[in-house]
Amino acid sequence: MRFAVSLVVACFLFTAESAAAQQSMSPPQADQTIAPSHLSAARDTLRAMLLDSGVLSTASLEAFRIVTPQIRSQITATPFFNSLSPERQRAVSTYLENFPPIGQQETMLGASDVIEQFAPQLAQLFSEAELSDISVFMRTPEGQAFFMRSVMDGVNSRDTRLADLSSSELAAFVQFSQTPGGAALNERADQLAPIMRSVGEAATGSVRVSNRLQHDLCAILAEQCPAPWRTL
Repeated sequence: MRFAVSLVVACFLFTAESAAAQQSMSPPQADQTIAPSHLSAARDTLRAMLLDSGVLSTASLEAFRIVTPQIRSQITATPFFNSLSPERQRAVSTYLENFPPIGQQETMLGASDVIEQFAPQLAQLFSEAELSDISVFMRTPEGQAFFMRSVMDGVNSRDTRLADLSSSELAAFVQFSQTPGGAALNERADQLAPIMRSVGEAATGSVRVSNRLQHDLCAILAEQCPAPWRTL
């Protein structure tokens, strides 16, 4: 049995003159043969996996906690930052220290767009019946705990081992693996993994997140705010 899920942190770069514009990932083209009910099942599965489980909220906060020190280091190393007054330097540093929950908030506000964007890919990977099995499992306490563990291990670059599961989680996973959806999930784990990585990148590295960062920094920088940010 194996299950591969990873939400990968997407970093955005702040340069001396301006921020590199974040471009949202192009929505995958939906196969015209996918029935509306099939797409609806895929959306429901993504909601179960990302929202009902609490995974997207928890993982995005941890992801921003990991990446924020890198962003701060990039910013404070620029000539632009060093040209600021000490007060503004402190204000920028304080804002960045407190950015993780802000990034999390913007990620959650954009979650429905991400679900809509990736539902066709999930529908192409799993049948409607398989998606139903997966959704049911992801809404059980054991399924949510297992998925949360898998995702957080991915965020922190660790492997999830079945030996680490509680007896109830392991029993639920074994039972789930015997359903068509569970068997399909195990068989197609390698195909699911890049989709989930893309979901994580789209969610945490969205234009919504980078625009919020630029907008808030612009308020701190006042007249020194780079011109492209002033309309955000």
